[in-house]
Amino acid sequence: MEWLNTTAGMASILGLFFGFLMWYFAYQSQKENRRADERLQKLIEESNKQTQQMIDESNKRTQQMIDESNKRTQQMVEDGHKRLEKIIEEGNKRTQLIIEDGQKRTEQVLAAMQSRWDMSDEFNKRLLEKILDKVA
Repeated sequence: MEWLNTTAGMASILGLFFGFLMWYFAYQSQKENRRADERLQKLIEESNKQTQQMIDESNKRTQQMIDESNKRTQQMVEDGHKRLEKIIEEGNKRTQLIIEDGQKRTEQVLAAMQSRWDMSDEFNKRLLEKILDKVA
């Protein structure tokens, strides 16, 4: 063991010691890196779960808004249809009243014309009788 007392022996021992320290710190560093990777992987998985939950909740809210919007739109369409039917009914009633009023006026005009024709026929008969009396 005399070689331990020499400079080369001490250098060898120091080299071995530093080599061991380097290996030990590298080993510890790898362990810490693995632990950090595992923690990072867990954080990523948790983040992915939270993100997926947020996406699912957002999709549910969006679907609810779409459903509510569809209901409101359907209600507006139905209300518009009802109003349109009422407007058409009122228009048909007005049209019917206009037609009936036009028929009454036409009947009145025809009655007035008929009475004029009757008066004209009576006048023509009398005139014809006078002419025939003068000829006879």
